[in-house]
Amino acid sequence: MRGPNLEKIFKENFTVKAISLFLAVTLFVWVRADQESTVTANVPLRLVLPAGTMIIGGNAPEVVSVTVRGRESDLSRFNRNQLNPIILQLNVLDHERPVGIPYDSISTPSGVRVVKIVPSEIVVQIDNESEKLVPIRARVIGTPKEPFHLGLVSVEPEKILVTGPKALLAGLDEILTEAIDVSGQSQTLTRRTKLRIDDALVTYDPSQRISVTLNIDAQYGTRLMSGLPVVDLNGKGRFLVEPDSIDIEVKGPRAILEKINSNTIHVVADLSAKKFSAGEKKKVKLSVRDIPEGIILVKTIPESVDVSKIILDMPKDDE
Repeated sequence: MRGPNLEKIFKENFTVKAISLFLAVTLFVWVRADQESTVTANVPLRLVLPAGTMIIGGNAPEVVSVTVRGRESDLSRFNRNQLNPIILQLNVLDHERPVGIPYDSISTPSGVRVVKIVPSEIVVQIDNESEKLVPIRARVIGTPKEPFHLGLVSVEPEKILVTGPKALLAGLDEILTEAIDVSGQSQTLTRRTKLRIDDALVTYDPSQRISVTLNIDAQYGTRLMSGLPVVDLNGKGRFLVEPDSIDIEVKGPRAILEKINSNTIHVVADLSAKKFSAGEKKKVKLSVRDIPEGIILVKTIPESVDVSKIILDMPKDDE
């Protein structure tokens, strides 16, 4: 009797029983396969500061590493590439003290939970944002062509408004321009340039035009030339000149001054318009001729000389 009854049990509602067995096996396999797992994603970190303040230092990264845990079926709804940034609200009391990143700042699907954030906390330095009008100084490199030198350097504008941390701006006395090379230059030039600010926390309006004018001048000096003979022009040797040699002072580019040969410069006492009686002495103002181009006469020492007509002995009649 057992055999037929057992057979009847298996055959009775066989289709329903087969389907139930299939579903049970499928559910078992699915449950075993849908185990918990973890996923790690990079999430942007955004810091919100009180008005009028700024971060001047610290270890706050741009992104943090977030690890979540959940069943595979739930994690499939966690899109690591479309996570909203973590918004961390700070206040002035958070200056240089650890600030934790809360797990609930990250939105996750049902069944998925945050298990780790790296770093779990940050430390930032906060300062008041300030403005300051700072002088601009041109940074000049190189040497002009001889005999020129760099003269007056002017910057337009002379000062510029910068923004940055209050403590940092307090010690900022000037801002340099980018380097301007004057190597080989022989004339004045104007250059458009930018400012060189080493600290990224200090900023200025990049649309502001900065121009630098560099005056290139000859290197001037003076030279005293002594013992130059005085020539009595149109005197034909009939006049006595005292003193018969003088000193002159000239100025001009040093390179030319050093090459002047005193023999090429002539000091003249022009007697062409002078009338002298025998033995009469007159003061005649001197002129200097054949001075090289670019050289300027400063003065003659003395400015004039004494000139007198020489009395020639008359020949005696033969007795």
